Amino acid sequence: MKHFINITDCTTDELKHILEVSRQLRDQRIAGQPTPLLARKTLAMYFAKPSLRTRVSFEQAMYELGGNAIVIGQQEVQLGERETPADFARVVSGMVDGIMARVFAHDMLIDMATHGSIPVINA
Repeated sequence: MKHFINITDCTTDELKHILEVSRQLRDQRIAGQPTPLLARKTLAMYFAKPSLRTRVSFEQAMYELGGNAIVIGQQEVQLGERETPADFARVVSGMVDGIMARVFAHDMLIDMATHGSIPVINA
């Protein structure tokens, strides 16, 4: 399992690979041949701070790649108040295939990545 918490955690080769795969997927989409790379996969998208562009880009990407996205807002979870980031990651890990989180505190991402059993993406 590989998280994407900080771009500096990736090697140059890993970043080149990410960009190459992204380019291939974009070209396939433009050609009308989308790839169901994430078929039967679900991404939990947690937003402590709202973002139109982040939400739309991730949700649309999941749709185009054959997956599903679930939007979870701060008011539903009350992360840091009612539930810890570690508990959130443990619970959600049993139900979805990845967590995308847009948070204020970087430590929340680290806690999710440490305690969850699925990839965590810093949005």
